[in-house]
Amino acid sequence: MEYNTSLALEIDNIFYLTNSTQDENLLPFEKTRTLFYIFIEEVIARLMSEGDEKNL
Repeated sequence: MEYNTSLALEIDNIFYLTNSTQDENLLPFEKTRTLFYIFIEEVIARLMSEGDEKNL
């Protein structure tokens, strides 16, 4: 979840959204990246359900 420079040796492509880190004392659900992914999943689920309703 966090900016980890040791991964650069193991992976070919890494995309960093930021070069800063969050407080390590935060719980996983309190981290902004986790909240972003939850939000995106909800948006996709809503769009898919609306698409299914239109196809009925």
